Amino acid sequence: KLRGLGASIHSHTNNHIQLDANVLQKSGEYHEQYITMDIVREDLSASQKLLDENNCNISILVYPHGIISAEAEAIVRENFSAGVTITEGMNELPIDPYHLMRYNLARKQGGDGAKRTLEDWKQLVDYCAESGGWLIWMMHSYSDGFTDEDIADIIELCQYAAGRGVEIMNLEDGFAY
Repeated sequence: KLRGLGASIHSHTNNHIQLDANVLQKSGEYHEQYITMDIVREDLSASQKLLDENNCNISILVYPHGIISAEAEAIVRENFSAGVTITEGMNELPIDPYHLMRYNLARKQGGDGAKRTLEDWKQLVDYCAESGGWLIWMMHSYSDGFTDEDIADIIELCQYAAGRGVEIMNLEDGFAY
């Protein structure tokens, strides 16, 4: 249903493991075990299998905790066409498909602690329209405190972007563009 509305669903690993070598994972299936690259491979494969079985995109990975080691990135590059970090920012040319930045629409505060308003989001759209960069927005479907007012703001923001000539598309369509 979400995909029918234009939403993208991407891999976020199978067990939300941190994609870093020798990190002690404190939750999920690997509780109290160090994450090895074999575990990373197995977890990514399981995630892709599950998504594929549900007709979801299996080519883009959103890094849990936004962290990825060089070793894990090599595995990701073998199995995915892109990776999304938790770093906030505009993706400007040339775009690095394995270090995509994004903004969380559900987060009322930015990484800098500043409160985000609809006008702040519109300024980002303006910058995107002028620079030709990629502005990636995301949100978790389970975000606490997400209100009808927030939904109205997102609708207004999308209408504003369209009025500025900014094309709105999901990640896989953006890469195919």
